[in-house]
Amino acid sequence: MVIKTKIPLLNDHHSHPFMFAVLSNCINLASVPTKEQALSMMENAQEEINVILGWNNRWYSFEEGELDQLPPVVICNTFHRFFINQPAHKKLATSHQEILTHIDDKGWVERNFAKIINFILAIKSYHPEQITTFYHDLLQQGVWYVEDMSLPNERVFHLLKQLGYLERTRFWAEIETFSALSQEAQRDIYGIKIFIDGALGSETAALKVPYMTEKQGILVYSDKALRAIISQVADINKPIAFHAIGDKAISQVITVLTQIKTEQGIIPPTRIEHCQFISQRDAE
Repeated sequence: MVIKTKIPLLNDHHSHPFMFAVLSNCINLASVPTKEQALSMMENAQEEINVILGWNNRWYSFEEGELDQLPPVVICNTFHRFFINQPAHKKLATSHQEILTHIDDKGWVERNFAKIINFILAIKSYHPEQITTFYHDLLQQGVWYVEDMSLPNERVFHLLKQLGYLERTRFWAEIETFSALSQEAQRDIYGIKIFIDGALGSETAALKVPYMTEKQGILVYSDKALRAIISQVADINKPIAFHAIGDKAISQVITVLTQIKTEQGIIPPTRIEHCQFISQRDAE
């Protein structure tokens, strides 16, 4: 006997719907286990500049110059590490000089995530139909509501409003992005996203021990700088979502918030995203 039960439509509290929709037709290497297969797929890339997703650097790496025989490609590793080949460099040299100058600086990349996302969106053409299709597919999976954790710019806000998806989307933005928005858009921003560290694939998530490669993760801010940003957010009366993967990053968030609570008696409504390596002490 089969018993069927209706459940409410689901809410996805951590997503990037606009970015995922725009990049949905990119070449994706997530299930491509060999470098030979990956290079073959990229050799057939057709766009003026091709954004490549899903590269797993634990499976294979690319040698210097190996990618320069390909069409223009920007290869993403967890959106925290990038390879840009020479054909793409030449096409981007005038329009995105700042990005090209700093793209290999892991600290800069982690401090400028909004700029990185806007860079990717600027070179990847898209159509409103991709957004409509993405939200339709979500609904087919039973997901009605999503939280976009990194609104890239005001144009995206107005596009989703025009398409009728504001009631299905809650927006978070980095403080620099928020400050550049109109008052109308600011009213619809639920909270502020603060990146504390990077990602595991790029070896920039801040762990208390080195990676197996002996590399150290990255804390984006000093305790003092983090306190200053939290104070900014408190002044605009918004909740905070901290991106913190490593145990060192999580400990920093908890330490700084505890200090603020002790001194001021209150902290903004807070959540920690990812939280993959939290210690028992910090969890308690």
